[in-house]
Amino acid sequence: MAAADQAFEKAVGLDPQNFLIMNNYAYYLALRNENLDKAEALITIAAKALPGCFCSGYMRYFEERKYELAKVWIEVFAEQ
Repeated sequence: MAAADQAFEKAVGLDPQNFLIMNNYAYYLALRNENLDKAEALITIAAKALPGCFCSGYMRYFEERKYELAKVWIEVFAEQ
């Protein structure tokens, strides 16, 4: 596990209501195309608390033509 992942895991464990950390961790995982199931779970939780976090994942991936990653964000928000 990368040092950043360990830091994110610790931060989420210390403050499980910090949805910005969850959003950022999900974004970081998706950016690396790693552990996308965890990224989806985190963004689902964060999205319910912070509906505005949608753009942080979707737009970046769409602009980079990483459509599968953008799709994860779109599907999560479509279910809300």
